[in-house]
Amino acid sequence: MSFPLSAEVMIPVGSYWFHELWVEANPPDRWFFRPDVTFRTGTFYDGWKTTLSTGATWNLSRHLELRGTYEFNFIRFSDRDQQLETHLGQVRIQTALNTHFSATAFLQYNSVADEFFVNTRIRYHFGEGNDLWLVFNEGFNTERHQSFGLTLPVTNSRAILLKYTHTFIW
Repeated sequence: MSFPLSAEVMIPVGSYWFHELWVEANPPDRWFFRPDVTFRTGTFYDGWKTTLSTGATWNLSRHLELRGTYEFNFIRFSDRDQQLETHLGQVRIQTALNTHFSATAFLQYNSVADEFFVNTRIRYHFGEGNDLWLVFNEGFNTERHQSFGLTLPVTNSRAILLKYTHTFIW
């Protein structure tokens, strides 16, 4: 059974090999501002994919880090005369008050799914092997008005989780 990459592009059933050339430039981790760039190209199922991504990490202080990335994919299936362009944008904010209390917020936009996604995690670390997590996830439809007349809701998923981990040492 084939599977869809998008509404217009389907991957047929088959056996595939993937080969890829990957070039990446990253500065040392000790820099407080670290831009990076990645270029990848190679086979992708029965077609070809080229990816360009860029991003930057900025350590504003020892308690706060920001990261932004953008990825562009150009996928082409010459034999089927199909192609797909995808855009993926991400922002991550990490903060730590001390070794016990930290929080992370992750925001992502995906052009193929027409979705914006938010993930927020708050962690309290009691000690080695003992953590309390509060996690909030929500997905938003960015293309709500469909061509066949339906209007999608603003949110398509939402979850709030409370998790406690305790490691027993024997």
